[in-house]
This record gives sequence, structure tokens and C-alpha cells, in this order.
Amino acid sequence: MKLLLLIATFFFNAAESNSQKIKLILLDEADHSPIQYATLCFKNSKSACLLSDSLGVIFLDRLLNDSLVISRIGYSTKTIFLKELKANNDVCLTRNTKLLPAIVLSKNEYSNLEILGNTRRSNGLISLIPDLEIGRFFWNLGGDKFLKSVVIFLKAQVNTDYLFSLEIHDFDIQKKKPTSLLANQLVLIQTKDAYNYKHTILLEDAVPINENVFVSVKYLGSQLPGNRIELFTSNRWKSKSTYERYLNRDWSEGTDAFFLKNSIRKGNNNILMQIQVLGK
Repeated sequence: MKLLLLIATFFFNAAESNSQKIKLILLDEADHSPIQYATLCFKNSKSACLLSDSLGVIFLDRLLNDSLVISRIGYSTKTIFLKELKANNDVCLTRNTKLLPAIVLSKNEYSNLEILGNTRRSNGLISLIPDLEIGRFFWNLGGDKFLKSVVIFLKAQVNTDYLFSLEIHDFDIQKKKPTSLLANQLVLIQTKDAYNYKHTILLEDAVPINENVFVSVKYLGSQLPGNRIELFTSNRWKSKSTYERYLNRDWSEGTDAFFLKNSIRKGNNNILMQIQVLGK
């Protein structure tokens, strides 16, 4: 009987040890300031992704056979093996932002204002999950222009805050791939009206763009875990301009685009997006 109790106690302690909580504090490598709203995902398990709080803190269960993928706009993605972590851990992330010169806008300097992008043919939706990035390229814009704002169309729960990251890239029309990063920023979208699907994202600084530009949004999460949010799409266009990537992997489009291909409506599934550009 004593032997059975000893065996039971051993396995109970082992299980308790494996399931103990781990505390991570995410810090900026340069100045050791806390990094909030960073996304932490388990690489192998199907557990939900987590967000760091305002102090850069994340609590998680110990899963010895898994690893963590930590990402945040403006920082390089970092992978950590759980078995190497202690009860309390400081994790530093390295900045990878590209600084752009500020551009002052005035009515005298800029008179040409264009809104580009077809948004009148919505017939589908694509569900967003944390770390899924959806982007669209715009071409033949001409030179000497600046990107001022981006418009996306969301179906979301009212009175809920949603956190996104927005990125602007050059686009290689020959290789059909986004290239160098021009700008990025965090975006907090607040839904107040159930019937207002249009959300305009103003850029912190207008971004100088070439003839072709690629714009992407990545859903980071909301204050309601598991809350559903969707982007409006259309499968009526002949040209495919929408791309996707998950967990910062390579961009995919067409038959390789898993999430777009498996959304509610089958077909090209281009997202509805507009950009507002300024010309001199």
C-alpha cells in the first residue's frame, strides 16, 4: 500500500511540475523597456496565442515538448524552447524598425488626392486569427506620391477593441512578391456601430511610395479571447492581388494561400481594401 502511495505521489508531483506556470517579461534589448502587445504562440500545440500586457508580462503553462514563437511589430521574431525556461524569465527582443523622415502635409504642397481600390463587390468573408497577415498590392500608381491612409472593411463585435499591425512594402511586379519594408505601425480599431464596416487607418507619417506598393494588416488580438473578427472579400475579380502569411513565414497567394482558399466564398478571394495617396 505504501509503495502505491509513493508511486502515486511521484506521478502527481511530476505532473504538477510539468504544468507549473512560467512568467515571461518581454524587454527591449536596447533600453530594457517592457514590450506590450507582443504575440506569443506555441509552435507545435494547438493552444491559443497570448499577448503581453502593459508591463510586457506573459504567464503560461509549461509544455516541455513545445517551443514559443514571440513576435511584435518593429522587432525580430524570436523562438524559445520551453524546456530551457525557468519560473521567471527576462526575454529581450531586437528592434528591426526602419526610420523614415517625417513629411509635413499642407494644402499648398499636395493638391492631388486619390482613393484607390475596388470595394463595391463584397461577397465573402475571411476569419482572422492572431498572427495571420493579409496583404494586397496596388500597381501602376505612378511616381512621386505618398501614402496617407489605408481603409479596411471588418465585421466585428460592437464595443470591442481590436489590435492590428499595419505594414507598407515595396512590391516586385516581376517576382510577384512584397520586398523592402517602408513603414509599420500598431493600430487599435474600436467598433462602435454594428453596421459600419469601414475603418480608416491614418498613417503616423505619409509614406513615399513607388509605382507599386503592398499593404498588409495582421490581427494581434482583442480584449475578448476567442472573439470572432472577419475581413470582407470578393471573388469576382479576375486578377489576384491578395496574399497571406502566417507566423511570419513566406507570403503565399493563389492555390498556396490556405486561409484565403478556405474562406466562406471560394475563388480569388481578394480582400476589400482602399489606399489614399497624395500627389504633388
